[in-house]
Amino acid sequence: MTRAIKFRAWVPGVKQMRRLGEWTFEFVGEDGALQMMSEQDSSIRPIPPGSLLMQFTGLKDKNGREIYEGDIVAIGKKEENDYCQVVWHDKGASFRYAFDENNWESPLNYEEVEVIGNIYENPSFLQ
Repeated sequence: MTRAIKFRAWVPGVKQMRRLGEWTFEFVGEDGALQMMSEQDSSIRPIPPGSLLMQFTGLKDKNGREIYEGDIVAIGKKEENDYCQVVWHDKGASFRYAFDENNWESPLNYEEVEVIGNIYENPSFLQ
């Protein structure tokens, strides 16, 4: 069993989203030892100061697009969409949807979800 641990970074100074490297964790052997491997990407640059990291949730939306922390997603049928933000919830140790500070949906259901943007490039989607 392997799981890709990916990150992206919002770089405020240039107003760009940048993909960072990928780490893969794999359980191997009879005792289930954990190995960590790094995919090398020659286009990766140092992360500029002030960048905001967002982790890949390990899930994809209904169109096959990767869902990251900080994404804005549309939930439900087109006529009845609710927009919310994908966030890390410390108390539940899980990614969840945040409609507002007190309204959370869990677990992260992705079968009828579509990524429509992110909180840095499309903040108006949540207003």
